[in-house]
Amino acid sequence: MIIDVDHMSIRSLDATLDLAAGESYPGIVASHVLMFELTDKAARHERMRTRAQLQRIAQLGGMIAVMTQAPEPETEIVQPGPTDPGASAVVNDCKRSSKTWAQAYRYAVDVMTIGGVAPGVALGTDFNGISRQLAPRFGPEALEFCEPQDDTTRVQYPFTVPGFGSFRQQQTGSRVFDFNYAGLAHVGLLPDLIEDAQKVGLTSSELAPLFRSAEEYLRMWEQVDASQVAAVPLDDQVPPVTTATVVPAGAPGDWRNADVTIQLSAVDYGNPERAPSGVAEILHGFVGTPVVVTAGASASRQLGLDGVHELQFSARDLSGNQEITQLLQIKLDKTAPTIVSTGRTPANSEGWNNGPVTAQFACADALSQVASCTGDASAVAEGAGQSISGTAVDHAGNTATMLVAPVNIDLTPPSIVINARTPANVNGWNRTDVEVGAECRDALSGIEVCEGPKTLASEGADQTLTLATRDRAGNESSVTANGIHIDKSAPVVSVTGVSAGQTYLRGAVPPGGCETFDQPALSGVAVPAVLAISGGTAQGVGSFIATCSGAQDRADNGAPPVMAGYSVHYPFAGFFAPIDNLPVVNVMNAGRTVPVKFSLGGNMGLTVLGAGGPRSIPVSCDTGAAADDMEEQTTDGDGGLSYDPGSDQYNYRWKTDKAYAGSCRRFELNLNDGSEHTFVVRFR
Repeated sequence: MIIDVDHMSIRSLDATLDLAAGESYPGIVASHVLMFELTDKAARHERMRTRAQLQRIAQLGGMIAVMTQAPEPETEIVQPGPTDPGASAVVNDCKRSSKTWAQAYRYAVDVMTIGGVAPGVALGTDFNGISRQLAPRFGPEALEFCEPQDDTTRVQYPFTVPGFGSFRQQQTGSRVFDFNYAGLAHVGLLPDLIEDAQKVGLTSSELAPLFRSAEEYLRMWEQVDASQVAAVPLDDQVPPVTTATVVPAGAPGDWRNADVTIQLSAVDYGNPERAPSGVAEILHGFVGTPVVVTAGASASRQLGLDGVHELQFSARDLSGNQEITQLLQIKLDKTAPTIVSTGRTPANSEGWNNGPVTAQFACADALSQVASCTGDASAVAEGAGQSISGTAVDHAGNTATMLVAPVNIDLTPPSIVINARTPANVNGWNRTDVEVGAECRDALSGIEVCEGPKTLASEGADQTLTLATRDRAGNESSVTANGIHIDKSAPVVSVTGVSAGQTYLRGAVPPGGCETFDQPALSGVAVPAVLAISGGTAQGVGSFIATCSGAQDRADNGAPPVMAGYSVHYPFAGFFAPIDNLPVVNVMNAGRTVPVKFSLGGNMGLTVLGAGGPRSIPVSCDTGAAADDMEEQTTDGDGGLSYDPGSDQYNYRWKTDKAYAGSCRRFELNLNDGSEHTFVVRFR
């Protein structure tokens, strides 16, 4: 007889469990369980099963089925936390859907697991025609409590359930049912529910208790039959108890990374009033493999294949009592995880960094999954040929390491010092371009760029010239040469007092001089120009050159000589009587001697006449000037020049020729100051 305790009151349930425990009766089932602890306090009722009640059923060897009926709309499902029993990768962000059932199922498996052995846990549909079943996660029928879902988690038709075959969309009449949009609309969609549970996160190993629930139900029934046979009076009516010891040791549910030995030891205790009959044999086998029967009270199994394995075992005594089959899960992963580098702080084209270098890693493990993975790791110290290590560890304790190399870090700027420059003169000035050289050093990555020699060509005082260096890691530094004075321009010299091309009268010549200056902001005048005057006659007249030379600035630039040419003439005031000055035309008799009188401002001696003169040349009489008879002169002369101190006049005796009669001539008086003075005579 199988006793279904659902719909019992708490008192009836407790009494039933007490009776079953007293008789070691395993035939207790809860066929459509709602979880008391997973339901909001305001919605809990005695129809729901508590954790303690479920564990009593498990200890008796009974079974439960997790109900697929969705809670009422006003009921809030409490999602297990990450450390709660039943916590899994399934996040219940779509309440009253397959995600709600998946969390309740995972919780049930955890609660029913005794001594590390997970029993079968079944589906409890309670299809009564009008019961609310699980809602879809997509489309308009999804409840308002469902957050938007990832499209990649949809059920893809057709799909395959291992051991059950392939499933297409179920069709009833003209209606085609898609679990994504219809939910658990009828009993024919239970395979679709299992596929959706895997899509939302339940793994194959987590669903294993569901797939063996039918077999577990039959085994429970066998145990019920065995307990009924036990009514035959025997000396020993109590089955033996088998203990499994796993080497290497580990907590139940732990992953191992080495070959495993399972040692099974059975003890037959018997009834308190009766002696035990003794262990006859141990039955053992991994799920999916034939059962092995080993005579005696001990047996040993070896396991070396990666994967999640479940060992079923029980012992039978000599009286025929057989214990309820136990299930031991062993998870073995001897394969190291994988770790790859997904990136790093890029180095420059020279392969160097001038700051910390961070590498990123990604890890994967196909079986026990990654327990820890180096996400980001950094190298911060200087050095060449370094490496950054990343480590992956899976839940079985296997490790894998990856090195990101080479990592070259240079944080220190290179050094640069001035080692040469064009020397300045004693005044600190240069009159050419200044060239500055530098020496660069770098002890780690090496020099990539070192400026120098570098030239400064611009004129000016207190200039600077900066030379830079860069190492192969991109660190930069510089040095500056200060106090560079460059003056490439000669000082400017000018003649003062007299002006080039000007004519001055003797005795009225301005004093000459030199002016020297240097351009602003340059070196300044060191030696001014000196005046030198050359040329002229003994009388201080004629052509003169004023020369300013010898100027030099503080940069040693010398100025070329500057000259100004000028003339000095006698203070000639015109001819005196009997000569009339132009524009008057004098008239006189040909053959006479004409006294030509003039003054030069003092006695200048008798060498005042210029070369080739005086002279007379014929000219046209058609000048339009008024004619005037020249006074008769009685003084005879034979030509020549004389000076009269009393009148301060020179007298030149011009002896004319009678042949001049009837013509006009121009008399030209050339002086040794370079000047020429003329008058015109018409001869009769």
